[in-house]
Amino acid sequence: MNRPRRLTDEDRPLIEQFLRDKLDVYVFAAERLLNHPSEESIALAIVDDDSISSMIYLSGNAVPISLTSESANIFANTAYVKFAQIASIVGIDEDVEYFWEAISTLDQSRTIQSKRAYQPYMLLDTIRENPSNTTLRYIEPKDFEQYFDASHSMFLGEVGRAPINLENYKARLYEQLMNKRSIGYFDEAGTLRFKVDIPICYENVCQVQGVWLHPEWRGQGKSPALFAEAIAIIQRDIATRITLYVNDFNVPALKLYRGLGFKEIARYSTIFLDI
Repeated sequence: MNRPRRLTDEDRPLIEQFLRDKLDVYVFAAERLLNHPSEESIALAIVDDDSISSMIYLSGNAVPISLTSESANIFANTAYVKFAQIASIVGIDEDVEYFWEAISTLDQSRTIQSKRAYQPYMLLDTIRENPSNTTLRYIEPKDFEQYFDASHSMFLGEVGRAPINLENYKARLYEQLMNKRSIGYFDEAGTLRFKVDIPICYENVCQVQGVWLHPEWRGQGKSPALFAEAIAIIQRDIATRITLYVNDFNVPALKLYRGLGFKEIARYSTIFLDI
């Protein structure tokens, strides 16, 4: 097995080939590597016989793809990984475990803050018609204060801490609004009651994140109609294949997604690290 190397723009055909049959499950990596590459992130790959066999995408978080125990150990021993500040590891549960075992064995100062061991990764690939008369719209920069409050509250509830770099977090949220990648419902008083983000898209596959309902509206059965309309807008404007992942203990969310036709296609997990 070859040593890992850092991928460059010249490796785009290799990346496309590697992710082609994994696009539903790894649309995040495809979007970041092929649509919006950043100098602040890197991709390491083991390339054998002119094709990628394993990959790690590092951007403050780590996304391991198609690892084995052997390849995980090889990645862990690179300077890129040894000196990386990794806030979380997310991906297929087996890949996450291989990578965590490798880096924690090598550096015992890396410790787990919390772990989501089973996160069903789900896909909707059937076109849904808009079933309601509720008026959702793209959230605009003028709505940023309400949108930020909802997003930040969700982040705290999920991760258990504030974003590491709050200004970068705000900038990323604002960029989503500018790019029309957040959809919301505002009541007659102009209060944001529901939102959904679509920050990730590559070709005809997207990933939904940040599905949020105002606390005052929870438990009233409003989510199915709101999310169904959001799906119709996403499939009309962004991509027809919609993916997401959710914690297995979030029973209401799983019921919502399954009721709208989402099917589990993979098993994700996330490890949040102390940093």
